[in-house]
Amino acid sequence: MKRSLIALVITASLFAGGQSFAQDTTPDPAKLQQAKSLFIAGARAYTDRKYDVAIQAFEQANVIVPGAPVVFSIGQAYRKLYVSSNRPEHLREAIKRYREYLKLAPNGERATEAEQAIQELSILESKVPQDSASSSVVTTKAKTLLSISSSAEGASFVVDTMKSASIGESVEVPAGKHHVKVTGPGYVDEERDLVAAEAQITTLDIPLKERPAALTIEGTTGARVFVDGRDFGETPISRAPIASGSHQIAIVKNGRRYFSDDYDFVRGAQKTIRVNLEVSGQRKGSYVALAVGGAALVTGGVLSILALSAESKATALRDDPNNGFSLNDPTRSVNGTSGDEKIAEYNKYRDRRDTLNTASYVAYAASGVALATGVVLFAFDSPRASNDRRAKQEKAPTAPSQQPDA
Repeated sequence: MKRSLIALVITASLFAGGQSFAQDTTPDPAKLQQAKSLFIAGARAYTDRKYDVAIQAFEQANVIVPGAPVVFSIGQAYRKLYVSSNRPEHLREAIKRYREYLKLAPNGERATEAEQAIQELSILESKVPQDSASSSVVTTKAKTLLSISSSAEGASFVVDTMKSASIGESVEVPAGKHHVKVTGPGYVDEERDLVAAEAQITTLDIPLKERPAALTIEGTTGARVFVDGRDFGETPISRAPIASGSHQIAIVKNGRRYFSDDYDFVRGAQKTIRVNLEVSGQRKGSYVALAVGGAALVTGGVLSILALSAESKATALRDDPNNGFSLNDPTRSVNGTSGDEKIAEYNKYRDRRDTLNTASYVAYAASGVALATGVVLFAFDSPRASNDRRAKQEKAPTAPSQQPDA
Protein backbone atom coordinates (compact mmCIF):
# COMPACT_ATOMS: atom_id res chain seq x y z
CA MET A 1 0.00 0.00 0.00
CA LYS A 2 2.78 2.41 0.87
CA ARG A 3 4.46 1.75 -2.47
CA SER A 4 1.23 2.45 -4.32
CA LEU A 5 0.81 5.76 -2.53
CA ILE A 6 4.36 6.71 -3.43
CA ALA A 7 3.66 5.99 -7.09
CA LEU A 8 0.64 8.27 -6.95
CA VAL A 9 2.66 11.06 -5.41
CA ILE A 10 5.25 10.70 -8.14
CA THR A 11 2.76 10.85 -10.94
CA ALA A 12 1.14 13.93 -9.45
CA SER A 13 4.50 15.65 -9.01
CA LEU A 14 5.63 15.13 -12.58
CA PHE A 15 2.31 15.62 -14.32
CA ALA A 16 0.46 18.20 -12.19
CA GLY A 17 -0.93 21.17 -14.21
CA GLY A 18 1.00 23.81 -16.07
CA GLN A 19 3.33 24.60 -13.18
CA SER A 20 5.03 21.22 -13.27
CA PHE A 21 7.85 22.34 -15.52
CA ALA A 22 10.02 25.38 -15.47
CA GLN A 23 9.59 25.82 -19.20
CA ASP A 24 6.53 25.63 -21.41
CA THR A 25 7.98 22.80 -23.46
CA THR A 26 7.03 19.17 -23.26
CA PRO A 27 10.03 17.06 -22.15
CA ASP A 28 11.34 14.14 -24.14
CA PRO A 29 9.44 10.95 -23.14
CA ALA A 30 12.69 9.11 -22.35
CA LYS A 31 13.88 11.94 -20.11
CA LEU A 32 10.47 12.14 -18.50
CA GLN A 33 10.58 8.41 -17.69
CA GLN A 34 14.08 8.79 -16.27
CA ALA A 35 13.00 11.71 -14.11
CA LYS A 36 9.96 9.77 -12.97
CA SER A 37 12.10 6.78 -11.98
CA LEU A 38 14.41 9.08 -10.02
CA PHE A 39 11.45 10.61 -8.27
CA ILE A 40 10.20 7.13 -7.39
CA ALA A 41 13.57 6.42 -5.79
CA GLY A 42 13.48 9.76 -3.97
CA ALA A 43 9.96 9.30 -2.70
CA ARG A 44 10.81 5.81 -1.44
CA ALA A 45 13.94 7.12 0.31
CA TYR A 46 11.87 9.94 1.81
CA THR A 47 9.36 7.42 3.17
CA ASP A 48 12.24 5.35 4.57
CA ARG A 49 13.66 8.52 6.22
CA LYS A 50 16.78 8.39 4.09
CA TYR A 51 16.57 12.09 3.41
CA ASP A 52 20.08 12.47 1.97
CA VAL A 53 19.28 9.84 -0.68
CA ALA A 54 15.90 11.48 -1.33
CA ILE A 55 17.61 14.83 -1.91
CA GLN A 56 20.12 13.28 -4.30
CA ALA A 57 17.34 11.59 -6.31
CA PHE A 58 15.15 14.72 -6.40
CA GLU A 59 18.11 16.87 -7.47
CA GLN A 60 18.91 14.50 -10.34
CA ALA A 61 15.26 14.42 -11.42
CA ASN A 62 15.12 18.22 -11.35
CA VAL A 63 18.18 18.49 -13.58
CA ILE A 64 16.58 16.22 -16.18
CA VAL A 65 13.06 17.70 -16.01
CA PRO A 66 13.02 20.94 -14.01
CA GLY A 67 9.73 21.54 -12.23
CA ALA A 68 8.32 23.45 -9.26
CA PRO A 69 6.80 20.35 -7.57
CA VAL A 70 10.20 18.63 -7.54
CA VAL A 71 11.82 21.74 -6.05
CA PHE A 72 9.19 21.74 -3.31
CA SER A 73 10.00 18.08 -2.59
CA ILE A 74 13.69 18.97 -2.28
CA GLY A 75 12.76 21.61 0.28
CA GLN A 76 10.68 19.07 2.19
CA ALA A 77 13.57 16.62 2.25
CA TYR A 78 16.06 19.25 3.47
CA ARG A 79 13.62 20.27 6.20
CA LYS A 80 13.36 16.67 7.39
CA LEU A 81 17.12 16.26 7.15
CA TYR A 82 17.63 19.35 9.33
CA VAL A 83 15.33 17.90 11.99
CA SER A 84 17.47 14.76 12.17
CA SER A 85 20.91 16.38 11.69
CA ASN A 86 20.40 19.82 13.27
CA ARG A 87 22.93 21.21 10.81
CA PRO A 88 22.37 24.90 9.89
CA GLU A 89 23.30 24.37 6.23
CA HIS A 90 20.37 21.95 5.85
CA LEU A 91 18.05 24.52 7.40
CA ARG A 92 19.20 27.28 5.04
CA GLU A 93 18.99 24.96 2.03
CA ALA A 94 15.37 24.11 2.91
CA ILE A 95 14.51 27.84 3.08
CA LYS A 96 16.30 28.41 -0.23
CA ARG A 97 14.31 25.66 -1.99
CA TYR A 98 10.97 26.85 -0.64
CA ARG A 99 11.74 30.35 -1.95
CA GLU A 100 12.75 28.85 -5.30
CA TYR A 101 9.42 27.03 -5.45
CA LEU A 102 7.50 30.26 -4.81
CA LYS A 103 9.46 31.96 -7.56
CA LEU A 104 8.60 29.20 -10.02
CA ALA A 105 4.99 28.78 -8.90
CA PRO A 106 3.79 31.80 -6.86
CA ASN A 107 0.20 30.52 -7.11
CA GLY A 108 1.08 26.84 -6.93
CA GLU A 109 -0.90 24.28 -4.97
CA ARG A 110 1.77 24.19 -2.26
CA ALA A 111 2.46 27.93 -2.18
CA THR A 112 0.73 28.45 1.16
CA GLU A 113 2.67 25.56 2.71
CA ALA A 114 5.93 26.91 1.32
CA GLU A 115 5.27 30.39 2.77
CA GLN A 116 4.41 28.91 6.16
CA ALA A 117 7.51 26.69 6.09
CA ILE A 118 9.73 29.72 5.30
CA GLN A 119 8.27 31.63 8.24
CA GLU A 120 8.80 28.75 10.66
CA LEU A 121 12.29 27.92 9.44
CA SER A 122 13.35 31.60 9.39
CA ILE A 123 12.59 31.80 13.11
CA LEU A 124 14.83 28.78 13.66
CA GLU A 125 17.52 30.32 11.44
CA SER A 126 17.53 33.48 13.55
CA LYS A 127 18.43 31.40 16.57
CA VAL A 128 21.42 29.76 14.91
CA PRO A 129 24.68 30.84 16.62
CA GLN A 130 26.69 33.38 14.65
CA ASP A 131 29.78 31.19 14.62
CA SER A 132 27.89 28.65 12.51
CA ALA A 133 26.78 31.21 9.94
CA SER A 134 29.80 30.41 7.77
CA SER A 135 28.68 26.78 7.56
CA SER A 136 26.28 27.51 4.77
CA VAL A 137 27.63 25.16 2.10
CA VAL A 138 26.01 21.75 1.83
CA THR A 139 28.76 19.12 1.78
CA THR A 140 26.70 15.93 1.60
CA LYS A 141 28.66 13.33 -0.32
CA ALA A 142 26.76 11.85 -3.26
CA LYS A 143 26.41 8.07 -3.27
CA THR A 144 26.55 5.57 -6.10
CA LEU A 145 23.14 3.90 -6.02
CA LEU A 146 20.91 1.60 -8.05
CA SER A 147 17.11 1.89 -7.94
CA ILE A 148 14.72 -0.32 -9.90
CA SER A 149 11.10 0.63 -10.53
CA SER A 150 8.31 -1.63 -11.74
CA SER A 151 4.53 -1.54 -11.78
CA ALA A 152 4.39 -5.18 -10.63
CA GLU A 153 2.76 -5.38 -7.21
CA GLY A 154 4.96 -6.83 -4.48
CA ALA A 155 8.03 -7.01 -6.73
CA SER A 156 11.62 -6.90 -5.49
CA PHE A 157 15.05 -7.02 -7.08
CA VAL A 158 18.46 -8.52 -6.42
CA VAL A 159 21.74 -6.89 -7.45
CA ASP A 160 24.58 -9.25 -8.39
CA THR A 161 22.79 -12.11 -6.56
CA MET A 162 23.78 -10.54 -3.23
CA LYS A 163 21.91 -7.35 -2.39
CA SER A 164 18.13 -7.57 -2.38
CA ALA A 165 15.67 -4.70 -2.11
CA SER A 166 12.05 -3.90 -2.76
CA ILE A 167 10.99 -1.93 -5.82
CA GLY A 168 11.78 1.76 -5.51
CA GLU A 169 14.42 1.24 -2.86
CA SER A 170 17.96 2.50 -3.55
CA VAL A 171 20.89 0.13 -3.10
CA GLU A 172 24.45 1.43 -2.74
CA VAL A 173 26.85 -0.28 -5.13
CA PRO A 174 30.34 0.30 -6.58
CA ALA A 175 30.41 2.19 -9.84
CA GLY A 176 30.43 -0.09 -12.87
CA LYS A 177 28.45 -2.94 -14.44
CA HIS A 178 25.89 -4.85 -12.41
CA HIS A 179 23.34 -7.62 -12.99
CA VAL A 180 19.79 -7.11 -11.73
CA LYS A 181 17.04 -9.69 -11.36
CA VAL A 182 13.46 -8.56 -10.71
CA THR A 183 10.91 -10.98 -9.28
CA GLY A 184 7.34 -10.72 -8.08
CA PRO A 185 4.65 -13.12 -6.89
CA GLY A 186 2.64 -14.17 -9.91
CA TYR A 187 5.03 -12.58 -12.40
CA VAL A 188 7.68 -13.88 -14.80
CA ASP A 189 11.21 -12.99 -13.63
CA GLU A 190 13.20 -10.42 -15.62
CA GLU A 191 16.97 -9.96 -15.66
CA ARG A 192 18.93 -6.97 -16.96
CA ASP A 193 22.51 -5.64 -17.02
CA LEU A 194 23.19 -1.96 -16.35
CA VAL A 195 26.05 0.34 -15.46
CA ALA A 196 26.00 2.36 -12.25
CA ALA A 197 27.48 5.84 -12.71
CA GLU A 198 29.82 7.21 -10.06
CA ALA A 199 28.07 9.40 -7.43
CA GLN A 200 24.74 9.06 -9.26
CA ILE A 201 21.48 7.23 -8.72
CA THR A 202 21.06 4.93 -11.70
CA THR A 203 17.45 3.95 -12.26
CA LEU A 204 15.73 1.48 -14.55
CA ASP A 205 12.06 0.67 -14.98
CA ILE A 206 11.53 -3.06 -15.57
CA PRO A 207 7.98 -4.17 -16.31
CA LEU A 208 7.09 -7.74 -15.40
CA LYS A 209 4.78 -10.01 -17.37
CA GLU A 210 1.96 -11.56 -15.36
CA ARG A 211 1.79 -15.32 -15.01
CA PRO A 212 -1.70 -16.54 -15.95
CA ALA A 213 -3.86 -18.23 -13.38
CA ALA A 214 -4.75 -21.93 -13.87
CA LEU A 215 -8.33 -23.21 -14.00
CA THR A 216 -9.36 -26.79 -13.27
CA ILE A 217 -13.01 -27.87 -13.55
CA GLU A 218 -14.12 -31.26 -12.24
CA GLY A 219 -17.50 -32.95 -11.87
CA THR A 220 -19.95 -33.45 -14.71
CA THR A 221 -18.13 -34.55 -17.87
CA GLY A 222 -18.94 -33.50 -21.42
CA ALA A 223 -20.25 -30.07 -20.39
CA ARG A 224 -19.34 -26.86 -22.24
CA VAL A 225 -17.55 -24.17 -20.28
CA PHE A 226 -17.96 -20.48 -21.06
CA VAL A 227 -15.72 -17.79 -19.58
CA ASP A 228 -17.18 -14.29 -19.82
CA GLY A 229 -19.51 -15.61 -22.53
CA ARG A 230 -16.75 -17.19 -24.63
CA ASP A 231 -16.38 -20.92 -25.27
CA PHE A 232 -13.54 -22.18 -23.10
CA GLY A 233 -13.72 -25.93 -23.74
CA GLU A 234 -15.35 -29.11 -22.51
CA THR A 235 -15.16 -30.67 -19.06
CA PRO A 236 -13.05 -32.03 -17.55
CA ILE A 237 -10.59 -29.11 -17.79
CA SER A 238 -7.18 -29.35 -16.15
CA ARG A 239 -4.90 -26.39 -15.38
CA ALA A 240 -6.04 -24.32 -18.35
CA PRO A 241 -4.40 -20.86 -18.38
CA ILE A 242 -6.72 -17.93 -17.67
CA ALA A 243 -6.04 -14.24 -17.13
CA SER A 244 -6.04 -13.03 -13.55
CA GLY A 245 -8.97 -11.01 -12.29
CA SER A 246 -12.70 -11.63 -11.99
CA HIS A 247 -14.41 -13.90 -14.53
CA GLN A 248 -17.90 -15.27 -15.01
CA ILE A 249 -17.80 -19.06 -15.35
CA ALA A 250 -20.80 -20.77 -16.96
CA ILE A 251 -21.08 -24.57 -17.32
CA VAL A 252 -23.83 -26.02 -19.53
CA LYS A 253 -24.89 -29.41 -20.81
CA ASN A 254 -28.01 -30.65 -22.55
CA GLY A 255 -30.43 -32.07 -20.02
CA ARG A 256 -28.70 -30.43 -17.05
CA ARG A 257 -29.43 -27.29 -15.09
CA TYR A 258 -27.52 -24.17 -16.12
CA PHE A 259 -24.66 -23.18 -13.76
CA SER A 260 -23.02 -19.76 -13.59
CA ASP A 261 -20.99 -17.92 -10.97
CA ASP A 262 -18.26 -15.28 -10.66
CA TYR A 263 -14.76 -16.22 -9.53
CA ASP A 264 -11.63 -14.24 -8.76
CA PHE A 265 -8.37 -15.57 -10.17
CA VAL A 266 -4.97 -14.68 -8.75
CA ARG A 267 -2.05 -14.47 -11.16
CA GLY A 268 0.11 -17.58 -11.02
CA ALA A 269 -2.36 -19.43 -8.75
CA GLN A 270 -4.59 -22.42 -9.49
CA LYS A 271 -8.31 -22.56 -8.81
CA THR A 272 -10.31 -25.79 -8.89
CA ILE A 273 -14.06 -25.69 -9.44
CA ARG A 274 -16.10 -28.84 -8.88
CA VAL A 275 -19.63 -28.76 -10.30
CA ASN A 276 -22.08 -31.65 -10.60
CA LEU A 277 -24.87 -30.37 -12.85
CA GLU A 278 -28.34 -31.49 -11.77
CA VAL A 279 -30.67 -33.16 -14.27
CA SER A 280 -33.10 -30.55 -15.57
CA GLY A 281 -36.85 -30.76 -15.03
CA GLN A 282 -37.38 -30.90 -18.79
CA ARG A 283 -35.05 -33.87 -19.12
CA LYS A 284 -36.86 -35.64 -16.30
CA GLY A 285 -40.13 -34.90 -18.07
CA SER A 286 -38.76 -36.35 -21.31
CA TYR A 287 -37.83 -39.55 -19.49
CA VAL A 288 -41.34 -39.84 -18.05
CA ALA A 289 -42.93 -39.18 -21.45
CA LEU A 290 -40.70 -41.75 -23.15
CA ALA A 291 -41.46 -44.30 -20.43
CA VAL A 292 -45.20 -43.68 -20.75
CA GLY A 293 -44.94 -43.90 -24.53
CA GLY A 294 -43.05 -47.16 -24.30
CA ALA A 295 -45.53 -48.62 -21.87
CA ALA A 296 -48.43 -47.55 -24.08
CA LEU A 297 -46.72 -49.14 -27.10
CA VAL A 298 -46.26 -52.41 -25.24
CA THR A 299 -49.87 -52.25 -24.06
CA GLY A 300 -51.04 -51.67 -27.63
CA GLY A 301 -49.02 -54.68 -28.76
CA VAL A 302 -50.51 -56.90 -26.07
CA LEU A 303 -54.01 -55.75 -26.95
CA SER A 304 -53.33 -56.43 -30.64
CA ILE A 305 -52.20 -59.97 -29.82
CA LEU A 306 -55.32 -60.54 -27.71
CA ALA A 307 -57.48 -59.15 -30.54
CA LEU A 308 -55.84 -61.53 -33.00
CA SER A 309 -56.47 -64.40 -30.59
CA ALA A 310 -60.16 -63.50 -30.39
CA GLU A 311 -60.32 -63.16 -34.18
CA SER A 312 -58.67 -66.57 -34.53
CA LYS A 313 -61.22 -68.20 -32.22
CA ALA A 314 -64.13 -66.58 -34.03
CA THR A 315 -62.78 -67.71 -37.40
CA ALA A 316 -62.26 -71.21 -36.08
CA LEU A 317 -65.90 -71.41 -35.01
CA ARG A 318 -67.03 -70.15 -38.35
CA ASP A 319 -64.89 -72.38 -40.56
CA ASP A 320 -64.53 -75.57 -38.51
CA PRO A 321 -66.35 -78.38 -40.48
CA ASN A 322 -66.61 -80.50 -37.35
CA ASN A 323 -69.16 -78.14 -35.89
CA GLY A 324 -71.70 -79.82 -38.20
CA PHE A 325 -73.96 -76.76 -38.34
CA SER A 326 -74.32 -73.62 -40.32
CA LEU A 327 -74.05 -70.31 -38.56
CA ASN A 328 -76.72 -69.13 -40.94
CA ASP A 329 -79.14 -71.81 -39.65
CA PRO A 330 -79.39 -71.59 -35.88
CA THR A 331 -82.18 -74.22 -35.80
CA ARG A 332 -79.70 -76.96 -36.40
CA SER A 333 -77.79 -78.45 -33.49
CA VAL A 334 -74.94 -80.85 -33.05
CA ASN A 335 -74.19 -83.02 -30.05
CA GLY A 336 -76.85 -81.29 -28.01
CA THR A 337 -75.47 -77.80 -28.64
CA SER A 338 -77.91 -75.45 -30.29
CA GLY A 339 -77.00 -73.16 -33.13
CA ASP A 340 -77.91 -70.13 -30.99
CA GLU A 341 -75.25 -70.98 -28.46
CA LYS A 342 -72.61 -71.31 -31.17
CA ILE A 343 -73.62 -68.03 -32.71
CA ALA A 344 -73.47 -66.34 -29.30
CA GLU A 345 -69.98 -67.71 -28.70
CA TYR A 346 -68.91 -66.60 -32.19
CA ASN A 347 -70.26 -63.08 -31.63
CA LYS A 348 -68.58 -62.92 -28.22
CA TYR A 349 -65.14 -63.47 -29.81
CA ARG A 350 -65.89 -60.94 -32.53
CA ASP A 351 -67.00 -58.32 -29.99
CA ARG A 352 -63.89 -59.00 -27.92
CA ARG A 353 -61.74 -58.62 -31.06
CA ASP A 354 -63.34 -55.27 -31.88
CA THR A 355 -62.98 -54.01 -28.30
CA LEU A 356 -59.35 -55.07 -28.12
CA ASN A 357 -58.57 -53.53 -31.51
CA THR A 358 -60.12 -50.22 -30.43
CA ALA A 359 -58.16 -50.29 -27.18
CA SER A 360 -54.94 -51.06 -29.04
CA TYR A 361 -55.53 -48.16 -31.42
CA VAL A 362 -55.99 -45.84 -28.45
CA ALA A 363 -52.81 -47.25 -26.85
CA TYR A 364 -50.86 -46.78 -30.08
CA ALA A 365 -52.10 -43.19 -30.40
CA ALA A 366 -51.21 -42.42 -26.77
CA SER A 367 -47.83 -44.06 -27.29
CA GLY A 368 -47.17 -41.91 -30.36
CA VAL A 369 -48.07 -38.71 -28.54
CA ALA A 370 -46.03 -39.60 -25.47
CA LEU A 371 -43.01 -40.72 -27.46
CA ALA A 372 -43.13 -37.63 -29.67
CA THR A 373 -43.40 -35.43 -26.58
CA GLY A 374 -40.48 -37.22 -24.96
CA VAL A 375 -38.33 -36.89 -28.06
CA VAL A 376 -39.11 -33.17 -28.38
CA LEU A 377 -38.43 -32.54 -24.71
CA PHE A 378 -35.20 -34.50 -24.93
CA ALA A 379 -33.96 -32.96 -28.19
CA PHE A 380 -34.67 -29.35 -27.24
CA ASP A 381 -33.43 -29.46 -23.65
CA SER A 382 -30.47 -27.15 -24.32
CA PRO A 383 -29.64 -24.61 -21.60
CA ARG A 384 -28.75 -21.20 -23.02
CA ALA A 385 -25.33 -19.87 -22.03
CA SER A 386 -25.35 -16.16 -21.32
CA ASN A 387 -23.02 -14.19 -23.53
CA ASP A 388 -23.63 -11.00 -21.60
CA ARG A 389 -20.77 -10.36 -19.25
CA ARG A 390 -21.91 -8.34 -16.28
CA ALA A 391 -20.22 -4.97 -16.56
CA LYS A 392 -17.69 -4.31 -13.88
CA GLN A 393 -16.30 -0.81 -13.86
CA GLU A 394 -12.72 -0.54 -12.78
CA LYS A 395 -12.13 2.89 -11.38
CA ALA A 396 -8.69 4.20 -12.20
CA PRO A 397 -6.90 5.56 -9.12
CA THR A 398 -6.80 9.32 -9.00
CA ALA A 399 -3.36 10.64 -8.07
CA PRO A 400 -3.38 13.29 -5.35
CA SER A 401 -1.57 16.43 -6.41
CA GLN A 402 1.00 16.55 -3.67
CA GLN A 403 4.59 15.81 -2.71
CA PRO A 404 5.97 14.10 0.41
CA ASP A 405 4.38 15.67 3.47
CA ALA A 406 6.39 17.66 5.95
